[in-house]
Amino acid sequence: DTMVVPILYYSSQIWSYEYRKEIEKVHTNFCKFILGVGRYTCNSAVLGELGRLPIATSYYKRLFKYWLKILKMPNDSYVRQYYNEMVRLDEKGNKNWCSELKRQIFMHGFGYAWLSQSVGDDVKFISLADIRIKDIMRQSWLSDILESEKLRTYRIFKSMLEPEKYLTNITSFVLRRELSRFRISNHKLMIEEGRYKKIPVEQRLCKMCDLNFVEDEYHFIIICPAYTNLRLNLFPTNFMQIHSVFRNLFESKDPRTNKLLALFIISAMKIRKRSLQSLT
Repeated sequence: DTMVVPILYYSSQIWSYEYRKEIEKVHTNFCKFILGVGRYTCNSAVLGELGRLPIATSYYKRLFKYWLKILKMPNDSYVRQYYNEMVRLDEKGNKNWCSELKRQIFMHGFGYAWLSQSVGDDVKFISLADIRIKDIMRQSWLSDILESEKLRTYRIFKSMLEPEKYLTNITSFVLRRELSRFRISNHKLMIEEGRYKKIPVEQRLCKMCDLNFVEDEYHFIIICPAYTNLRLNLFPTNFMQIHSVFRNLFESKDPRTNKLLALFIISAMKIRKRSLQSLT
């Protein structure tokens, strides 16, 4: 945020009238590096774990600030003259930088400001713009989570764009990484492996038991009898009997619970790997 992001949106007052995937890719790749997840992991989930908004929230705001700066320039300045000419050309249907600026202003609900070419109090306008830009980004993030087939489990316990406590509760990078991977479906369970093999969801069955259940995250953590002893060793019996235990486990902000869940995932995955290797 201090050293890299300012470089990424250098001169963004000019080019930031649209969402730039190249810029956002640098950001999401770094977030994946921090979490220790794969490069093809869903971007929305990665941002969700770290509570990060896209960098666009910053360069859209800078675009609005630059517009206000132009409006305050005297009419005989070169920049203001160029701006006035581009506004005139836009009104005639000739697309230019002002056309894209106007689109952004209307998209964020400030059409009245464009029509009057004034905003009143600059500070209040930028503050309101900042809030609105972030609100739109959060709504877009939540929409991506709710609509993603890959994140069907993730949305059970994740609905707020905020940093997850386990990232600071767990000091071990290995434990933290494995919990991150499991939470955002960057694992080798059949629900995910079957996706790449084009196996229908209902046929992605668990090979560790005879229950004929789809091997998804819920089955792995709560149901599969192959890991019963491990559950009993790691989690209190009364805790595992709670109806909403799965959601409680992944929503927990308790350091001990976070660590036990990560240990369970690592240990159970080792059991699964050994058993599947013995079958082959």
